[in-house]
Amino acid sequence: MAFDSFLMGASIREMQSALVHAKIVKIHQPDRYSVLLRYHGGTGNGRLLLCAHPLHGRVQLTSENLENNLIFMGLVGMIDP
Repeated sequence: MAFDSFLMGASIREMQSALVHAKIVKIHQPDRYSVLLRYHGGTGNGRLLLCAHPLHGRVQLTSENLENNLIFMGLVGMIDP
């Protein structure tokens, strides 16, 4: 499905009430292509998932509790067992 101006407008209207005047509390990177922003706003706490996957990119409000999976990813290649 193409991400055209109609879908962009609908996405903005849906997220606008939750994200206007919201404060980012924490940032997670659950995988290589995704960033999860935990925020606190006028409507309460929430999560915004930003995914830059080449085939499955998306922006969505989510209730999933995703954890950081890329902890010390840069050091893994440096350690020789």
